[in-house]
Amino acid sequence: MITEKQREDYANTFERFKQESQIDMADDEIHDILERLHRHETTLSRYNEMDCNGEELSRYQRKREENIMSEIEGIAEKLGFEVRFNSDPRGGAIRFILPSGRYNTWDGETWGIFW
Repeated sequence: MITEKQREDYANTFERFKQESQIDMADDEIHDILERLHRHETTLSRYNEMDCNGEELSRYQRKREENIMSEIEGIAEKLGFEVRFNSDPRGGAIRFILPSGRYNTWDGETWGIFW
């Protein structure tokens, strides 16, 4: 079940990506990108937790992590954003630096995928 806060976070991110993307995209394309980023955020966050708890990732998981990060870097480049990855499980795994400098994280620099 999606909470009102999650709905609001998604809507804010949707609008921010629409306004700041360096390419013209239809709403459904932005939605598809955000859904993909959300799935990747969930996976990377889970891997960060496992690593923090001393669980070693399998070879498959390491390769998947590399592929996900590479895909996210491609998405960021396409949008004209810079991307940072956070390995601390207490924060978002994917963080973008937007052209405007707007942020939604405590670091005051990046935009995270949090819904």
